[in-house]
Amino acid sequence: MIKVELKEVLQKNWSVEQAPEMFCFGLLEEFDIRQLAALVAPRLVRFRQPSDRAKKELADLADWYRLLDAQCNPLTQ
Repeated sequence: MIKVELKEVLQKNWSVEQAPEMFCFGLLEEFDIRQLAALVAPRLVRFRQPSDRAKKELADLADWYRLLDAQCNPLTQ
């Protein structure tokens, strides 16, 4: 389950034990969740319980999915 952006892991100083799904070493050096979600569009992506910050930073993904004629807003259930 993806709940936050990768950089939030660093800001909150989470360990692998706290959020193992967020640890793909080296990935943050090249990409962030927003870019990864855009790359897989129009395939379905859902963010569960995104933080307010994530909602703000990922808001334009819905426009990207609409542009690709996908019936998906990644920030809604």
